[in-house]
Amino acid sequence: VWLALLLGLALATGSLAAAQTAETTETVETAETAEATETAEAVPEEEAAPAAQEDQVILTVNGEPIMSSELQSVYQIYAQQYQAYGMDLTDVNNQQALVNMVINILFQDRLIQQKAAELGLDVFTQEEEQEIQDQAQSTYDQMLQMYLAYMSDESKTEEENRQAVAQQLEAMGYTVDTIAQNSRISQVSTRVYDYATQDVEIPEAAVQTAYDQGVE
Repeated sequence: VWLALLLGLALATGSLAAAQTAETTETVETAETAEATETAEAVPEEEAAPAAQEDQVILTVNGEPIMSSELQSVYQIYAQQYQAYGMDLTDVNNQQALVNMVINILFQDRLIQQKAAELGLDVFTQEEEQEIQDQAQSTYDQMLQMYLAYMSDESKTEEENRQAVAQQLEAMGYTVDTIAQNSRISQVSTRVYDYATQDVEIPEAAVQTAYDQGVE
């Protein structure tokens, strides 16, 4: 479940964002894009894995800052995912690649969120918000049970084990609130994508050609 959430977040803010950037990039001035690019390239290799330090602006998107604490938080989520699949994050080159990927994700996500606000696509009805909260609670409960299945300590009570697992999940960035927020971000991204592509028609032949090229 946790991996599905991570991949879902990556799709919402990564590959999906790439498809949407053509629509949203017009809101970013050339100078600001250059500033973001310079910032991404300016991360020293020896500091590639962001360390706990004074919070500072790492780049701005249309004047809206993205802070180093946000980079650190998202970096840790992806670091855990990639380490689980064998990525060696003691390698400085791998650290730098992951940092740059996260910066790109944050940059694209902020563009999408700004476009959503401009279009009024970031507003949820009371019913939609309740559904998000209910789904977030259900997902969190499933994650909690999954971790309890292999993290439980027989010397502790059930409540003590639940608290320990809850603390572990929180340390990893998973709470009901963060899951709900990720769901909102995903839904907003989908709304912007639908808006940007509503008048786009892709011929079946073009799809087949792209598929054949991909297979080749």
